[in-house]
Amino acid sequence: MSIRPFARQLFFDTIPQPKTDRWSTIIVGYICSNMPHEAFLFYSRMKSCSYLTKHDPYSYSSVLKTCALSHNFHIGKVVHCHFIRGLIYL
Repeated sequence: MSIRPFARQLFFDTIPQPKTDRWSTIIVGYICSNMPHEAFLFYSRMKSCSYLTKHDPYSYSSVLKTCALSHNFHIGKVVHCHFIRGLIYL
């Protein structure tokens, strides 16, 4: 799976308030395309959306895997904290 900017625009950017599964699909697309920086940015963008009340575990696990593979342990700790905080508020 490879993600291209025009594919992201067609699949994601045209939807006013995409659900969590759409966010996860784009994040995984960036990860599979060996674009971890873009995956981190998109994850950060997802976290800043006020209309999303909760995030799925798939998003967290995908980003955590990318953190491990790219040896970016600081971001991994931050994502882990986001996940733990999300469990507390469920």
